[in-house]
Amino acid sequence: NIFTLLLSIKTFSQAAAEMNITQSALSKQIAKLEQELGVFLFNRSHRQITLTNAGKQFLKRYRDFTS
Repeated sequence: NIFTLLLSIKTFSQAAAEMNITQSALSKQIAKLEQELGVFLFNRSHRQITLTNAGKQFLKRYRDFTS
């Protein structure tokens, strides 16, 4: 799952490399997910990403759904 991989790795570039896709492709996939949900899931910085409050709620629901 792109969302959880990005969360565990904390950077778009490293997550993209792990998935063997470009950083741009990963960013577009996350942007599409955020657009579909109508919220931002990640706070982005040059160093790493963190979850927004909406991202934390999404993670909880995702874990509840997949467990």
